[in-house]
Amino acid sequence: MPDVTNYQRNINKGLDRSLKDALVFPVDIESARLIIFSDHHKGKGDEADDFRPSQTSYQKALDYYLEFGYTLVVLGDVEELWEDPPGPVLECYRSILRKENEFHKQKRYWRFWGNHDDEWRHPARVRKHLWKFFPNLVVHESVLLDFFDAEVGLGGILLVHGHQGTLVSDHFGWFTRLLIRYIWRPIQRLFNIQPNTPATDWRLRYRHDIAMYNWTVDKEKLVLIAGHTHHPIFPSASRLERLTEDFKSVKDLSVDAEEILQAQAELEFAQAGEKPSYFNSGCCCFNDGRITGIEIVDGQIR
Repeated sequence: MPDVTNYQRNINKGLDRSLKDALVFPVDIESARLIIFSDHHKGKGDEADDFRPSQTSYQKALDYYLEFGYTLVVLGDVEELWEDPPGPVLECYRSILRKENEFHKQKRYWRFWGNHDDEWRHPARVRKHLWKFFPNLVVHESVLLDFFDAEVGLGGILLVHGHQGTLVSDHFGWFTRLLIRYIWRPIQRLFNIQPNTPATDWRLRYRHDIAMYNWTVDKEKLVLIAGHTHHPIFPSASRLERLTEDFKSVKDLSVDAEEILQAQAELEFAQAGEKPSYFNSGCCCFNDGRITGIEIVDGQIR
């Protein structure tokens, strides 16, 4: 394990607790068909709603995965409840919720709560607001998928939102929620600011991604899949090759020091990831309408 800073220690404690408390699901690797999305940040359709540009892409993705028999996993921060109360948000995206309910009716829908929709950690709030769309829905904090093949254990995948252990999002989330709802959101609406681009707060995101990866290093037969950072992470040789080429191109062509530093940080993170034990689903609220997710199907993660 790398040097344990206070930040790393807090993340370790949060993820250790999530693993200890996780609901365990046995999963046959041959039949598993999962699609994992996170961080939609659905608002109420106004200028501060980060999900608006991506709703069409997401709707089409749901149509595809429903047709091909996938279980839909939504890994937290689905609604932006730090900015808005649940009622207007759920009403705004009633059509999306109806489509997701098609998965729920077939017992192919798993919901998690994150820091921005931590209201769903309270069963009474889930019953009041979400049961009208998803009867008897249970919203999880953490789930451990226990994979097997012909009754032979293969290891596990821990699913969490990824904010566990952070001071701003976990321990002091209540205070951050007040700042966002009453200060940041009016500014965002007034100036039509859409912050969810790959370049936003990249230093903090890499710090957190690295901390989550470090937590997995000494875990035998355990993979972590999280969201929260809005930064898609998929360790692979091809990704490392692409990032190496990207860094060379940026160094050769760019005079923007910030851009060079960001490309270097992403490459260094990929180089440090010797063990493919941490994946991140990215988000469903990039301001150009893109969405990212992770599939587990045909015995593969992709």
